[in-house]
Amino acid sequence: MSLRIIYGLDLGFNIKHFYELSRLVEKLTGVSVPDNKAIVGRNVFRHESGIHVDAVIEEPLTYEPFLPEMIGHHRKIVLGKHSGCRAVKAKLDACGIEVTNDELCKIVDQVKKSREKGKYINDELFNEIVRSVRSMADP
Repeated sequence: MSLRIIYGLDLGFNIKHFYELSRLVEKLTGVSVPDNKAIVGRNVFRHESGIHVDAVIEEPLTYEPFLPEMIGHHRKIVLGKHSGCRAVKAKLDACGIEVTNDELCKIVDQVKKSREKGKYINDELFNEIVRSVRSMADP
């Protein structure tokens, strides 16, 4: 990947299958790929921190050496105690949910509080938080 990205040298590998191939090798050998393994690790393209997420949303190459889709991977914005409005807004947009700025701030606050209690912010919990905030706004 370094030769390709830095020097533009294409060795003829079909790189769009690197991630899938890595998962297959992992499955067949029983040897787990570390989550932070360069290029093919599960966490290589995961982002949580507010400023970090802002930069990645604006310009992915700020924190990523190449776009994850090049190797069949994908970017994941993780919601947690370090998440800010931009990360939560990106998640809401991905879900097709529109909220007011006030609701957005309350959702961010609830996401942070939930994560501080040790809860992983999966889609189910996120939707529960959104419903909760929206129901507080309804008279």
